[in-house]
Amino acid sequence: MLEVHCQCCGEKAAVQGFLAAAQTPCPRCGQLLMGALEKGKRTVRPVLFDQTPSAAPAAYAPSSSARLWLSVGAGCLAGLALVGAIACAGQAIPLHVRGAVLGALTGVLWAPVIALVLFVYMITPVINLGLAGVLGDCTWNGVSRALCERKIRHLVLPMMIFLVLPMAICGYGGSKTREITNAALVLGAVGAVALGTIGGGVCSKFTSAN
Repeated sequence: MLEVHCQCCGEKAAVQGFLAAAQTPCPRCGQLLMGALEKGKRTVRPVLFDQTPSAAPAAYAPSSSARLWLSVGAGCLAGLALVGAIACAGQAIPLHVRGAVLGALTGVLWAPVIALVLFVYMITPVINLGLAGVLGDCTWNGVSRALCERKIRHLVLPMMIFLVLPMAICGYGGSKTREITNAALVLGAVGAVALGTIGGGVCSKFTSAN
């Protein structure tokens, strides 16, 4: 047995334990030995919470498939129109200008090659510690962040390495050509289609995200 004092009047009482004391009334004053129990505090749920919460609007809406293909098709047609205009203009456009434009468009075809080489350097042990490995990590990390965050600014470095650099080199070489051949026109047309596809896809993807 355990003797406890009533919290109200101080009367002594014998109980089995503290749990029993909390439930046993005092033989003198009739109040519980451990004092009156406090009423539980229950938070009332606001009325507005009774309604089913609506889904939060997405940070960006997925790009429309029709818009994507329309942008890609427009880019391809624009590239082909540029090459066709160069082929039809003939001597109206200086030779070095035609050569530079066709050379730059041909340089677009080097973009997947450069991207693949840098990717191999990035994932290959030992050689990934070199300049090419670090450059591959930076460019592919930019591509990954651009796709995940839908922010086009992360594509600046990849575009500079994958597209602008080969286009600049091939454009400079094309400006030194002495003759515009059919092969140059065909390669330029293929490069123009590739550039239009890339440009249209990127514009559609990231403009719709905004």
